[in-house]
Amino acid sequence: MLLRLTGVFGYAGSALSGIGIGYCIDHAGWRGGFTCFIAAAVVGAMLALPLWRTGQSYGRKSR
Repeated sequence: MLLRLTGVFGYAGSALSGIGIGYCIDHAGWRGGFTCFIAAAVVGAMLALPLWRTGQSYGRKSR
């Protein structure tokens, strides 16, 4: 059951992303489409920043 649910969300996400980028390209052209891709990448990077561990060692002692 869980695998089917995962598949449904995977297909739904693909369909919705196609609709969204299609809307951007139809209304703003290819330049607007690439701008949407870049904006999505920047937002994704900003959301992932709190998860990035730099120089911290958890559970290991440095010598």
